[in-house]
Amino acid sequence: MASRGITLLAGRKSTVAQSATVSRRGEFRRCVIGIAFWTFKEVVRATALSLGLFAITNVAGDAVRPGFSARDWWLDLGPLSATFAGFWELLAGLSLLAAVFPVPSVPLRRASTAVLTATLLVAVSNALQFHRLVQSKAILSGISPVVSLVVVLTIAGSLALVWSEPRRAGRASWWLPVGLAPVVAVLFALLQISLFSQVDDRRPADAAVVFGCRVYRSGQPSYALADRVRTAVELYRLGLVRELWLSGGPGEGSLHETEAMRNLAISQGVPAAAIRLDRLGLDTASTVRNAVDWLGPRPSGRLLAVSHGYHLPRIKLCFQRSGREVFTVPARQRYVFPNQKLLTAREVAAFWWYYLLPGRG
Repeated sequence: MASRGITLLAGRKSTVAQSATVSRRGEFRRCVIGIAFWTFKEVVRATALSLGLFAITNVAGDAVRPGFSARDWWLDLGPLSATFAGFWELLAGLSLLAAVFPVPSVPLRRASTAVLTATLLVAVSNALQFHRLVQSKAILSGISPVVSLVVVLTIAGSLALVWSEPRRAGRASWWLPVGLAPVVAVLFALLQISLFSQVDDRRPADAAVVFGCRVYRSGQPSYALADRVRTAVELYRLGLVRELWLSGGPGEGSLHETEAMRNLAISQGVPAAAIRLDRLGLDTASTVRNAVDWLGPRPSGRLLAVSHGYHLPRIKLCFQRSGREVFTVPARQRYVFPNQKLLTAREVAAFWWYYLLPGRG
């Protein structure tokens, strides 16, 4: 009897221990899920804050300086008039902010929901359109529509936050999304750089604009410059462009960047008559301005911009601000430069500098 009692007692202790283990595992799972949900929510709030401010800045900047808006960088509203598209973007920006800083008014929450729902449908359409272009090989890309997907997830998450947060509006924290907003701005620029680096938008055009870079004191072009010229020559050989617009500034020695670029192009079979030099392309803004002036008022005029992927978002932005559409072609690199991470970091800052202060170079 005693041994049987001891056995029963040991069995009960084992059952209790197993129950405690299961309970601890359940608590751990709930804790992990809770942390994951909280993290996702705060990331959505930070991204919504950044997109909302970006949208409002686009509208405000366009009111002061027509052509300022960079709306297409997050939302393509297609054939809508500039006025209606700007009004929509303003409402979308305010609605995104309503997800970060909750509003107690039910009518305002309903209005925000309606605007965000319509904007979500547009964002989904943008993502599907990009996917179709890639599938049809209208553009060459090795990347999915990441930016559109981020916008879709942010708007979808904001829709939930607009309704879930007002109940705790008095305790809603604002410091975390505000603190994360600069991080989101950096990631936004990096996403654009990644996208432009992997999307080759080559098509028939009047000319390829090649952006210059370093020429050594000896007159030897840098590998980066050779990559850009070689890519432009490829476009010429394929019959996609009739001319090469080679733009740059002084080299380290007596040989000008544009002269080094012309020598390279001629050595690869491009006739001198098909080459135009822009010796005043001292920076990105200058090259864009000079190329647009050369192309003139031709409404059908089309340009391809050739540079390294990390540089292309800023080029695209400058051409858009000039009122001229451009299609970007990333230079085919022979190898990754030792300072490429530094160049990419520089371009993140330069992108936002050019966005906020257009034409300053």
